[in-house]
This record gives sequence, structure tokens and C-alpha cells, in this order.
Amino acid sequence: METYDQAVKNILKDLPSESDYLDYKEQAYSFKGKKFDNKKKYEFLKDIIAMANVQEVPTNYRFIIVGVDDNKNPIGINDADWADDSVYQELINKIEPHLSVNTGTVSYEGKDYGYFCVNPEEYQVYMINERCHFDPEAKLLNQAFVRHGSSTGKLTDEEIAQIHNKAQEKAAKIKSQNDALFSAQKTMAEAALIGSWDENKEEDRAL
Repeated sequence: METYDQAVKNILKDLPSESDYLDYKEQAYSFKGKKFDNKKKYEFLKDIIAMANVQEVPTNYRFIIVGVDDNKNPIGINDADWADDSVYQELINKIEPHLSVNTGTVSYEGKDYGYFCVNPEEYQVYMINERCHFDPEAKLLNQAFVRHGSSTGKLTDEEIAQIHNKAQEKAAKIKSQNDALFSAQKTMAEAALIGSWDENKEEDRAL
């Protein structure tokens, strides 16, 4: 399985158009040694949530790649200015349920790029369920943002219900598989026990 770095390099090689699971940014949301602007915090979380809520994408990864402009020109970033992962993870931890997001930088053809790789669990609806001091108007609160192509909207109540139904179907399927496995193991154990039972042995007669 390819690494995040290699996946980013493959994207930079082909520079496909933005989609539900691929977003380009010309500049980073935050810079090392500088205050993380509240407006940028809001923008960052909205973008991450929107990408996490996209269902059934055809790739292994969902990426926000920093250093590519609106015309898909690979302009790069200054790697020394890339904010530490902890700056972003502090915000990501506000998203529920828990969402895995990997951050990093790569060098490609003499330029540096930043990336955020969003790794949601299947059939989950992600949002922020608490007020944030940097969002005084509570624009993020309980909002299930989602990407549609290169734009961002919100999941409808019907879409949320469909996702929850798929999650229940998946859980039921896993339970059925586990129950079948347990039953098969039990049958094998009973067969082995019967096959080894000896009426002449006191310990077996006690069973």
C-alpha cells in the first residue's frame, strides 16, 4: 500500500481536477510561529468535516494539498513555515466522532507541498457538537458539511438518515458473520469433544 507521501506525489504528477475527495489550496491555514487566525480555524474545520462526510469515494485517500493554486499551477510552499501537526490536531479533536487526519509535507520536482489526509470511518456523520471560542456565531455547531465536487454544502436530513441506515446494516452484517463464526467454532469443538470421548475414562464419564 502506498504511503501518504507517495500518494501526494502521484497527485502532483497528474494534477487531476478537484473533486469530492481532492482539494487544492494555494496557502496553508496556519504558519509556524504565527497566531492561527480564528477565521482560518473555521475554514480549516469546515473543509476537513466536509471531506470526511463524503461517502464511498473511489480512492484510498481524501486529500487537501497545499501549494497548488486555483488554476492547478504547482507553486509550492515554504516548508519552514509549515505549522506543527499539533496545531491542527488540537482543532481536529473537536470533531465527533473521532476523526483521523494525517498532516505532512513532501518535496516534488524541487518544490515543497503540504497535505492533510482525511481518513474517516465508513458510514459516519462528522460534525462539531460544542461551541468554539473562535466561532462566536456558532456557524460550525452541529453542521454536517460535505463536499460536492469542488464546492461545500451540507448533508440533508435524508442523507444523514441514509448514512445511519447503512451503518446499522453494516453492524448487523458484521454481527451475523461473527455469530456464524462462533457457531461453526462451537460445532467443531463439540465434534472434537465427542470424537475424543472415552466411556472407559472416569473424567470423560463425568462430562
